[in-house]
Amino acid sequence: MKKQTTLKIAAMGIALFGTAVVTESVFADVTKAEGSTELVATDPEVTVTKKEEDSIWSDVEVNIKTDIPDEVLINEGDKMTFNIPEELNLETSYNFPVYNETGETEVGTADVKANERTVTTTFNNYFQDHPLDKSISLNFHTQINREIVQENTKRNISFNGTVVEINAGSKGTINPNEELYKYGYQDRADQNLIHWVARLNYKRQTMEDVNIADTWSDDQDYVEGSLIYSYVKDVDPWVYDSPATQALANTKFNKNRFTTHIDKIENKILMVEYKTRLRTPVQYNPTNLFTASWNGGFVSHNAETKLYDGNGRAVGKSRPKWDKPNDAPKYDKPEFEGGAVPNDPPVYDKPSIDLADIPLMPPAPTLDLPEWKGSTVPFDAPKYDKPEFNGGVIPNDAPILDKPEIDLADIPLLPPAPVLDKPELVIPEVPAPKTDKPKSEAEIKEEPTKPAKQQPLGQPTLPATGTNETSYLAVGGIVIGVLALGMAGMKKKKGDK
Repeated sequence: MKKQTTLKIAAMGIALFGTAVVTESVFADVTKAEGSTELVATDPEVTVTKKEEDSIWSDVEVNIKTDIPDEVLINEGDKMTFNIPEELNLETSYNFPVYNETGETEVGTADVKANERTVTTTFNNYFQDHPLDKSISLNFHTQINREIVQENTKRNISFNGTVVEINAGSKGTINPNEELYKYGYQDRADQNLIHWVARLNYKRQTMEDVNIADTWSDDQDYVEGSLIYSYVKDVDPWVYDSPATQALANTKFNKNRFTTHIDKIENKILMVEYKTRLRTPVQYNPTNLFTASWNGGFVSHNAETKLYDGNGRAVGKSRPKWDKPNDAPKYDKPEFEGGAVPNDPPVYDKPSIDLADIPLMPPAPTLDLPEWKGSTVPFDAPKYDKPEFNGGVIPNDAPILDKPEIDLADIPLLPPAPVLDKPELVIPEVPAPKTDKPKSEAEIKEEPTKPAKQQPLGQPTLPATGTNETSYLAVGGIVIGVLALGMAGMKKKKGDK
């Protein structure tokens, strides 16, 4: 039950407002190629508003907004174009100025081209002086393209990458008892050219002695040769019947109106179409009055046609300007009228003193200081009596050791080294032939010994002095004898003392 109540409240809200707004909001990406004058905007912020949600004939208002990065520079003559999707129609071609946020300065001009389905803004030099935080917002009117969009359907439409949803609505039904209906619309190529259409006798009754008059406002001029009378069998879909030749033949033009007479209209719909041109662009909607009378009836319709236009706003901030960059600002300081300059030390009036008036001061008193009876002057290092050191040596000095003396005369002479008789090596002039003897297993297992080193030919042969073991024993005996003699001498010296 609660859910149904919520749905009913939502439905009532939609019915009360009578509009449908669909918005896709994303941050636009605006780029400009180097050396180009074309600004390319993708994914702008788009708002689509349909005045009558359930009518396919309703106007569709479009708002497109995009932010422009600071690094994208806009020069005079640069252009930005938004494409209109094929599901919408621009009723006519026109242009409108784009102002800054205060509405006082023109930033550029937006050109709406119905046949090309584009809205192009051409900028002046405003953004050259206001290059920061740039943005632009455009508002214009469209209608649903009934040749593409079927009634009672929903379509997703794209504006430069931004997709929004729109509900087409219904065509509705014509009152079967309608006697007269008239409307006007602007030409797609020329906004000052107005098309007027009157529909008489939709109820398909028989009308005799029919008199028709059409009057337009003073700001319009009739376009010669544009008046057409025709009979149709139906208007949706359009079913043509025949031209109304009698009505055209009886037409008379005056200053700002025409009249005609038809003897009889029998079970047919009469369509009256013509064009007028606005003398000067106007800010209000032009009007037109159509009247028809016949035997036993009269009808009139004061029609008004809507002139489509648009508006735009652009925002930009200028860079801060300094006369001398990086210089501290200068201020006009008012003259100080006080007794002393602020922040300076105060100036006092000091009294003047004559030195002759000052009496002489008495001499400084002389104080008798008592003689100091202490042992040392205060703050001098104290002096201590150090006892005499009776040790053997002064501390921290190297000790002196008694070294024994050896008289060289008491050391016996060493015997001369023994001379061994070694036979002289005889080298034959012709070497004996070498014979190979088979080796026994014992000889093979024995390790080979190194051959004795031969003395080079022509040099004297040194005498053999013994083996290494003999030399070591001889030297050891000499050392032992020297030590024994030394110890004996030391004992003898001590005995003499």
